[in-house]
Amino acid sequence: MTAEPLAGVIWDLDGTLADTEQAHFRSWQLFCRQFGHELTWDEFKPTFGLSNHDVLRGLILPDLSDAEAETLSQQKEALFRQSSAGLIE
Repeated sequence: MTAEPLAGVIWDLDGTLADTEQAHFRSWQLFCRQFGHELTWDEFKPTFGLSNHDVLRGLILPDLSDAEAETLSQQKEALFRQSSAGLIE
């Protein structure tokens, strides 16, 4: 009996190697404050794992263009890198 060769592997690294949930929450809180919104844990929790574009449209501005969402996403990711300093270096 011969085994078929392995064709590929799917691996979700977010949360597997480092628990980044709190760092994402902190960065989203800081980001939302810029828009006058105090993000709660209950609001954040269902968004964890969604793309930044989906979270932005759900929490901040539903009518964002793709270009606007990308610009804001980059700003949020900069806050995430600051929030997670030392965690994911």
